[in-house]
Amino acid sequence: MSENNRLKIVIVGGVAGGASAATRARRMNEQAEITLFEKDEFVSFANCGLPYYIGGEIKERKKLLVATPEFLHKRFRLDVRTKHEVTAVNRTSKTVSVRNLQSGEEFEQPYDKLILSTGASPFVPPIEGVEASNVLTLRNIPDTDIIKELVDRDSIKNVLVVGAGFIGLEMVEQFIGLGLTTTLVELQPQVLPLLDKEMAKPLEDELRQKDVALFLGDGIQEIVCDE
Repeated sequence: MSENNRLKIVIVGGVAGGASAATRARRMNEQAEITLFEKDEFVSFANCGLPYYIGGEIKERKKLLVATPEFLHKRFRLDVRTKHEVTAVNRTSKTVSVRNLQSGEEFEQPYDKLILSTGASPFVPPIEGVEASNVLTLRNIPDTDIIKELVDRDSIKNVLVVGAGFIGLEMVEQFIGLGLTTTLVELQPQVLPLLDKEMAKPLEDELRQKDVALFLGDGIQEIVCDE
């Protein structure tokens, strides 16, 4: 098959979903040109492991990196481009507009098949004080590095976690293990709102036994920081 006739697959987003789609596409088509764009530095990292690295259960940062761009290229012949942001999808011309975040270069990348796997972003409520430097979110490796540095240099004693979903509870668990005074706030009337109340109740009891200050059915109105 000539190079011009090869199926061109473009994937936007290179973490769990995007990297899995790319490797699966390669297994299904050995000749396709597969290009993966990721606007951050890292691809295919262990999202679920981030709290456990912060808390020290995962000792080495490299354990979070499931696959590197170099590995994906060598093993699956994928064209992985980190720090490249897709800014537009042009359906008529079947191209995506891409910006190289390091050089500033902008270009059009053609595709026959397009897979969007951009992931999610933490919901940050629009409240006063949320822009303070000690108000943090946890989504990716850079977020993890910031929180890990604060924990390791023993510069924090009290933490407040907003949101009692899976990641929020995992962070609470790790903060407890680090000996930090921990508060958990959840807008819904229970932790893990997707569960039945009867299933969530033992978790709430355990949190209180661990001296977590638990505020359920309550939200944050304002953040006041002494910086």
